Amino acid sequence: MTNKRTKRISSIGSQVSTVISVSLVLFIIGLILTIGAATYDANSSLRKNIALIARLSDSATASDARHLSDMLSARPYVSSCFYTSPEQILEQEMEYNGDMLSMLDGNPFTGEYEIFLRPQYANSDSMRVIAASLEALDSIDAVYSSTESIDYINRFLRSATIVLAVLAVILIVISIVLIFNTVSMSIYSRRFIIHTMKLVGATAGFIRRPFVLSGMRAGIAASLIAVSLICAMHFYADSVGMGAVLFIDWAHTAVICASLVALGALFCSVAAMFAANRYIGYSYENLFIK
Repeated sequence: MTNKRTKRISSIGSQVSTVISVSLVLFIIGLILTIGAATYDANSSLRKNIALIARLSDSATASDARHLSDMLSARPYVSSCFYTSPEQILEQEMEYNGDMLSMLDGNPFTGEYEIFLRPQYANSDSMRVIAASLEALDSIDAVYSSTESIDYINRFLRSATIVLAVLAVILIVISIVLIFNTVSMSIYSRRFIIHTMKLVGATAGFIRRPFVLSGMRAGIAASLIAVSLICAMHFYADSVGMGAVLFIDWAHTAVICASLVALGALFCSVAAMFAANRYIGYSYENLFIK
């Protein structure tokens, strides 16, 4: 009776150890995926806010401004555009340089368009081509763009993406090895049960099935722990007002959590299948060799 209880406790301890080990591995994978998703969101947000400033010429009339608005709206690279009249610009400048501007006769400013680009055009090469095409128009005097800042941001995001991708691949490979070893060790303690089932005529599929199902349950349990940690991290970021700043989005978090559940179930069930197949093929003498 005591021996059975000891074996049961040992089996439960092995399963708990497997679940905890796998959950930590999945949490690290989820953390890397969260950072990757946040980087992607930050990149998309920056690209959506990239704009060109087109200053109208002194001879441009209100009719020219309206015509230019219709033309810009039809361009494929324009996401949206906003016109600021000379009067509005003067009013804004008066708030900061009122004393200086009060000495001038008339309004020295001309109207301008703030042109927001679609994300696929938010790069320095496209912006230079677009700026050149706009400057060729008679109603536009000059076009201003921050191509140097765009180049810096793109280089930074490209480097961050490469680093995260390499780190994710390394962690996934290490995680697969750790999960396979952990599950294999948990089945190792039951290798004599496998041999006994072989002796009574059980087929390989019949022997393998409960181990695969047990591995799948352990993977799902481990992934739920990892998902809970990821969600707790997200809730904490939102509670301190850092969710939007860190670009942690609940939609991406939901996809990551679902992926962790699928990965946990898949990795553990496949690991259990390979480990069970390994011990099914062992002879009695080999069962004493780790």
